Amino acid sequence: MDTQILDKDIKVLAMRVKAFPQGIQEAFDKLNDLVGGDQWSRNVFGLSHGSRDGVVYYAAISQNFDGEAEELNCEELVVPAGIYAVKRINNWREQLQNIGNAFCALMQDPDFDHVTPCIEWYQNPDQMLCMVKLNQVTNN
Repeated sequence: MDTQILDKDIKVLAMRVKAFPQGIQEAFDKLNDLVGGDQWSRNVFGLSHGSRDGVVYYAAISQNFDGEAEELNCEELVVPAGIYAVKRINNWREQLQNIGNAFCALMQDPDFDHVTPCIEWYQNPDQMLCMVKLNQVTNN
């Protein structure tokens, strides 16, 4: 299993997808328009978790400054610091069916924290990381 360490929280401006999965691209397009078309100059994320009504999904882009989400009339969410189990997917647009499978496999880790949303971290238009936060063991 590969891991990724986030040293600090990443504040993001987020837009909840109304209809999952059909509305994902529309939400990212709206966010891209709000930030002036420079989406790939920032960190781009998808945050999701299950609910009684199905999957709750947020398209998200890292903020350039505190308060940017409010200024752009978006929700502010946080990608929390910590250790994540990771699966890399190359050419993800051609492998959409593998994204769910990757998360299912990652969530089998016995240290999966069950609280933090699943994270899709889009490294560029072709490569993404599927990430689930792991419980951190502290030595006291």
